[in-house]
Amino acid sequence: MKQIFLLLSLLISTAVFSQTHEIDSLKSILKTPGSDTNKVIANIMLCYHYAYINTDTSQRYGENALALARALSYKSGEANALLNLGLCMTKKGEYKTALELLNKALVSYEKINDRRGIYKTYVNIGNLHRRQAQYPKAIYYYLQCLKISEENKDSAEIAGSYLNLGMVYSYQEKYDLSREYYLKGYAIASALNDLDVMADIKMNIAGDNFEMKKLKEARKEYEDVLLIYEKIGDKWQSASTISNIGQIYALEKNYDKALEYNFKAFDVLKGMGDKLSMGLQYSAIAQVYQEMKRFDVAAEYFSKSIDIFNEVGDLQHMKEAYGNLSELYYEKSDFKRAFQYQKLYADLIQKIFSTESQKQIAEMSAKYETEKKEKKILLLNKENEKQSALAAADSRRHRIIIISVSIILLIISILALFIYRSYRQKQKANEIIAAQKKEVEHQKELVVEKNKEITDSIHYALRIQNALLATEEILKENLNEHFTLFMPKDIVSGDFYWAVETGTHFYLAVCDSTGHGVPGAFMSLLNMGFLSEAIKEKGIISPNEILDFVRMRLVQTVSKGQQKDGMDGILICFEKKSAKITYAAAHNTPVLISNGEIYDLKADKMPVGNSERYDPFTLQIIEAKKGDVIYLFTDGYADQFGGPKGKKFKYKQLNEILLANASLPMEEQKTMLKQTILNWTGTLEQVDDVCVIGIRI
Repeated sequence: MKQIFLLLSLLISTAVFSQTHEIDSLKSILKTPGSDTNKVIANIMLCYHYAYINTDTSQRYGENALALARALSYKSGEANALLNLGLCMTKKGEYKTALELLNKALVSYEKINDRRGIYKTYVNIGNLHRRQAQYPKAIYYYLQCLKISEENKDSAEIAGSYLNLGMVYSYQEKYDLSREYYLKGYAIASALNDLDVMADIKMNIAGDNFEMKKLKEARKEYEDVLLIYEKIGDKWQSASTISNIGQIYALEKNYDKALEYNFKAFDVLKGMGDKLSMGLQYSAIAQVYQEMKRFDVAAEYFSKSIDIFNEVGDLQHMKEAYGNLSELYYEKSDFKRAFQYQKLYADLIQKIFSTESQKQIAEMSAKYETEKKEKKILLLNKENEKQSALAAADSRRHRIIIISVSIILLIISILALFIYRSYRQKQKANEIIAAQKKEVEHQKELVVEKNKEITDSIHYALRIQNALLATEEILKENLNEHFTLFMPKDIVSGDFYWAVETGTHFYLAVCDSTGHGVPGAFMSLLNMGFLSEAIKEKGIISPNEILDFVRMRLVQTVSKGQQKDGMDGILICFEKKSAKITYAAAHNTPVLISNGEIYDLKADKMPVGNSERYDPFTLQIIEAKKGDVIYLFTDGYADQFGGPKGKKFKYKQLNEILLANASLPMEEQKTMLKQTILNWTGTLEQVDDVCVIGIRI
């Protein structure tokens, strides 16, 4: 989750250490003569291990595996190499290359019908999109994983899919949804007695509670997961979890408990003999004492951590400990020591200088003591020279004192010079910060101004789009009682409703262009233009032939290559003389309510645009009588997330509402539909444009 765990670096180093033996074994396989599948597998495994250690080395092993697998026509090896190379490039942050490799892996696994490989590839593609905060795509691939797992009744994979889905919602701070998925996964993992997955889920639930400031709930989850780690004997994770519990108690200002858990974590680390982590835990204990204003005790534990860092030669953490001591003494108003440790923090060379000075003083003291002993021996042997020897000793003592005092004064002068220099540097730093702050404010003003320009431009685009939508005047002239519910997700919309009248026919289109917002609006303008061209310029009459023409124009202009831009929609035609109603539909299905029954009318399962199918669209006829109601809509209403469990509204629920309220006046139906979807959405974000039109015959 988003917390920074105290022992994260410790756990990573431990995981790397545990891999060493296996890496050495795999490398020995590569040294054997010949080329065979075992070498492919060894290269793949090395690619996997090094992805968490050194991504350049990982990439090299992955490319070796791929080349060798292709040379041997080893299909499963090729698929596994592509998958692990995709993981490597994800770790390197080269997401475009990673996605290309993973898609190739998916094709390879599908060719050999490797269900397990398909599942793992979906997981990695989902993880890749999650890293880029492309959460809808991540959810799609995790749901594909869930579908495969459920089809194969693989409980372990189902639990893993629920865990991944929960994490995506957690990153979006939709904690109710993340908890729902976590609990589903935990129930399955618990039934399987899969302690590792149970622990992972508990840790994530604890992290969510921590982010929501629900510290008591977070602490309870950490205590539960601690029992699991202790049961499976994972001392590293146990120490990390204990330390996190101590952190929560410290935030709650329950310092006694915070200390209890921090000392407990220290005891675990001490039993493992890990000195570096013991030093880190000393620092954590010192910070609790500092919060308690027990500065002397805090300083004692910071000093203990410095001793360990010095012993293991960890200058980085030693520097941080000096910084903590500087802040501590500043808070204590002991400015002399604060400056002293600030200097040590800024420059560890001063520590070496101070050590050498102390060494010189110690050597002089030892010399003085030696001379005193020699003098005593001389007094015992030559009593008659007592006075002269004493005088000589006094003289030497005075000289030593003078030299010592001179050295001490020199040290103090040098320290004063460093303190003054640090003070001047701090002043300069403050001046730089002030200048940077001024520049940030200036940049902020530029961003605000630029955002206003962009927003103004989008609002102007809205005026253009609204001018092309069907007006209420043309709808009233050609339709009986009706309503139009239009709710764009953003300012402008990919959904549109468009109408045109000829001498003999009236056409009404309700369509969903690819995308929403500004890209969707561009597509909607293009689609409306092609509809107008087909009817007004080309004189095409039949709705299905009109959609065929629009598809042809889209393929010619924007849907080239693999692009699949276009629209789903319904084009309905009212013949003025015969009152005949015909239509053509791409994906979206019209609904007819007649005599208290609801009928889903037919639609072609292909879009108006580039797709795998290029069949001619079908001309459909609506057999309707006076009083019947026809509804035309896009998928935005049914696909909206909300309700008590954050699920989709779905077409079944929409049809039930339409059937129950079809007899109401059309304007009341519009109000009811709008309020229903707003209540369903609640505090969640609207996920797509919404367009619904109702027509009473």
